[in-house]
Amino acid sequence: MPADLTDDFDVCPSINLSTRMIVPKRVKLLFCRAKNRGGRVVVENKEHTRPATCGGFLASRSRITLANALTGLALLVTTLLVAWHAVHARRAGPLWRDEAHVVNWASLPSLAEVWSHRHLDPFPATWPMLVHEWILLAGGNDASLRALGAMIGIAGLAALWWTARQFGGRAPLLSLVLYAANPCVLVYGGSVRGYGFALFALVLFLGTVARAVARPRWRTLAVAQLAALLVAQTDFRNCVFVLSGLAGAAAVAAWRGRWKFAALVLALGAIPLLSLLPYVSTYQIVSQWFVISQQDWSYSVLFKTFSDLLRAAGAGMFRLWWLVVLLSLAACAREFLPSRQPPCPAARDRVLFLLVALAIGVPGIFLVLHFLRLVTHIWYYQALVAVLATCADGAFAVRGEASRPATGARLALAACAIVLGAHATWNSRAFRMTNADVIAARLDEQAVPADLIVVTPYQMSASFERYYRGLAPWITLPEVPDHHFQDPSAFKEKMSRRDPIRTELDRIAATLRGGHRVWMVGSLKFPNAEATLPHLPPAPAPETGWLDVPYINAWSAEAGAVVAREARTIRVVAPRSAGLVNRFENTRLLVAEP
Repeated sequence: MPADLTDDFDVCPSINLSTRMIVPKRVKLLFCRAKNRGGRVVVENKEHTRPATCGGFLASRSRITLANALTGLALLVTTLLVAWHAVHARRAGPLWRDEAHVVNWASLPSLAEVWSHRHLDPFPATWPMLVHEWILLAGGNDASLRALGAMIGIAGLAALWWTARQFGGRAPLLSLVLYAANPCVLVYGGSVRGYGFALFALVLFLGTVARAVARPRWRTLAVAQLAALLVAQTDFRNCVFVLSGLAGAAAVAAWRGRWKFAALVLALGAIPLLSLLPYVSTYQIVSQWFVISQQDWSYSVLFKTFSDLLRAAGAGMFRLWWLVVLLSLAACAREFLPSRQPPCPAARDRVLFLLVALAIGVPGIFLVLHFLRLVTHIWYYQALVAVLATCADGAFAVRGEASRPATGARLALAACAIVLGAHATWNSRAFRMTNADVIAARLDEQAVPADLIVVTPYQMSASFERYYRGLAPWITLPEVPDHHFQDPSAFKEKMSRRDPIRTELDRIAATLRGGHRVWMVGSLKFPNAEATLPHLPPAPAPETGWLDVPYINAWSAEAGAVVAREARTIRVVAPRSAGLVNRFENTRLLVAEP
């Protein structure tokens, strides 16, 4: 081959032949035909959209069988996950507090008003604005909103398939069984909170950057830039993965001597950050109440919460994840070790991209969480799991499906994941997000206008307000001015007062003394008669600072003591719901009678 044409070709090992195969880097073939010319096998032809892989086109029958088995299993898993989303959309029930908060926000009369209320939430306004348009199109009832969540979840599956193709594979088998089938990802990713939309954007971004690495052109880079903007506008924290992905693409360009392209990629990384400038004023407001969710932070607590997410499908999944990570790193290292096969530049480019992106993204997200010092829950780590699973699929597919060990390893790991997690994953389809509708229905029937309903904690006001239609008045503990939203700024203002719930306590006592009932929704505490009630000074408290949990517990105990003192009997009307119910909103209903 002439020297001036070698830049457009990769020299890859042949399969089942003693000769070597010359494969164009960007082959566009409709029909592949191999000819023996002068001792070399040259692949010709015309029109095809699938990029050439370094394993060659003349794969052995055993490799083809393994690859087909991998694709078939991935299609089966995808079909079952689509069915899961369809079933869960009918069984998830009403909206819990976070979802009701978003829907109430999105239900404001215009997009301008939705935008103007962005200070109520630490997430961008993109998702509530999308929900606003959906409500105008399909209505704001629970069934319509659950259908939206299911569609977003299914769109995430499609994004996994497309991204796997950009990494050189045929199917995202590991991503499906380790990430998409995780019960937490299924439940919260398919909710109306917006996590699923953020995950969809992130997976799509990884695919666009992988495509830009394989085809460094203006068009592919522009598409990656649009995907990066979408990621930044769905979850601020995921900007870490945007920067790490672009850094990986820049590293590949620099490795290949394309310094101008590498500099351009890094420069374009500033655009997603600049798109967040309209939120500067918002975060000046948010930062004033953000402190009530911050705590003394440690990496051990963070790692435990992250490992709980990995164990959501079963205890053995945590060990399986470690095995996947180790084998993925081994697959990457193999590309740089001496081998009988000549090196494949395209495979090495993918490996370098993956290693740089992970080396920056994984520690980067932990540093962001350390900076925020948030009380984290397992759904905070869904994006990290999505990146790890997608990169694991990419590591095993660096040489396409031509590597029989890599394909066999993926099949074996996927089979283990299915055995370990299938039961928990399928059972989670009946996971109910709240029982607020059940409690509200009982109160609609039994509470009278002279009674009083007390809802605690105050965050539950959004879901309770959505389903309660009775005549009895109700308050939160502490009372907040607007029950439609979770308003931490109002709660923080109460924390800074002396005796901040005196009005609420007096109202509870007056209702019972007047011969009427007090209904209690949530986690009201009843201390022993001999116990000393906790009394916290105005925040910040000496030991706990601005953290809200100690104040919620102390005020609940104060209210419980008043009820115990003034009431003749306290009984449970509706216990916590049995079965799989969101533990953050599986509440009970009690009544105190004079």
